Amino acid sequence: MRNLGSRIEEKFILTRNEKKYIEDYLVTVQYWCYYDLSLYGNVIDIFDAKSIKNLSNMVIERASYFKSIPENKKLIAQVLMNTVSELLNKDERDEAIRFHKLVEGLLEETDIFSRTVSYFLAGEIEYYGGMSSGKEKMEDAIGIFETVGSDRLASQYREDYEELLEKFEKS
Repeated sequence: MRNLGSRIEEKFILTRNEKKYIEDYLVTVQYWCYYDLSLYGNVIDIFDAKSIKNLSNMVIERASYFKSIPENKKLIAQVLMNTVSELLNKDERDEAIRFHKLVEGLLEETDIFSRTVSYFLAGEIEYYGGMSSGKEKMEDAIGIFETVGSDRLASQYREDYEELLEKFEKS
């Protein structure tokens, strides 16, 4: 699944020491500001499920002071949506559900992009749980992107949707 942040290039490989350095840095930061949220959001997919759960819990604890700042609140929501996506990719559905509920609490009515992505993720969660309604939600989210003329986003999410269906057909 797509990471919502700009993320590092997929062909760029971090060493184990570099990953450890980033994780150690994030663990030691007392209050996560925009830089720390951006860093984590862009590299979240390098971590295993345990580290993602730990670091994303820190996002909630250590960035909550700054969520009254609109840009930080949006970034917190994006990081937590990345968390949901990565946890689903790592077969951690229950934790993904927990973080998705937190995302829903952060989104404003006017956060159309994030609400659409969150709706897609809700469909993905349902689909992972064996509910056919999940496919409909993901298709609806893609349709929203198409309707508003966000063709690149629609294409990206359609690709993710097709990969997900293919993954489940193989298992």
